[in-house]
Amino acid sequence: MSTIKLPICKIILDQPLKRSNIRSFRGAVSEAVGLGNILFHNHTDDTQKPLRFRYPLVQYKVQQGKAAIIGLAEGAIELRKHISLDGEFFAGTFPILSRSDENFKLAMTAEPKPYYLAQWLALNQTNAERWGQFSSTAAQQAELQRILVAHLLAFAAGMGFDVPRPKGLEVGILEFAGPRRASYHGARFSSFDVRFTANINLPFDIGIGKSASHGFGCIWKPRSYIRKLKSKPAAQFSFEW
Repeated sequence: MSTIKLPICKIILDQPLKRSNIRSFRGAVSEAVGLGNILFHNHTDDTQKPLRFRYPLVQYKVQQGKAAIIGLAEGAIELRKHISLDGEFFAGTFPILSRSDENFKLAMTAEPKPYYLAQWLALNQTNAERWGQFSSTAAQQAELQRILVAHLLAFAAGMGFDVPRPKGLEVGILEFAGPRRASYHGARFSSFDVRFTANINLPFDIGIGKSASHGFGCIWKPRSYIRKLKSKPAAQFSFEW
């Protein structure tokens, strides 16, 4: 099986942050780094194509009520450049509460591994219309599974990892909760929480799907969850964190 070593750097700052303020926080960090470094904001100078449509290598999140930044591949290298010897992200600006560095083993696995996916923005305009046509939970689950495969393949491609053929990526959604309302850039979206398995070794805390750089679609370690069969269909669930 093919394997790549994926550099990952994660820092949690001594800076309180709410999800609604992630966009402003990203803007402040991007200005501090320099707007010429596109990895920190994914915008270009091209007025016709202002957004850089590829998997985000620097992602902004809220963890334990604090601002967190995760850099992957080149994003990890760039993030490390701005960590001072005194343990600050930009000297005198953002004290770092915790930092982790690793070379993650990104590889296919012989057996499927369990994951949780939180606040995943799965539906775009096209598949949102398709979603409205599904009358059964089974059909909804199959559609989410199709979209999840596409989003995971986009992550793999962004990391330069080729999913081997013919077996390819095998994903199974076990349960899901949603859709729930979510807002981003003043627009409303539908978010999902998902328990799934996949035959690939994925790093935790990364985001996939739309707005992955802003804390949506975060892959977490498997933890306990509570079924609410009275209020939700059997194929849905809610997390206990």
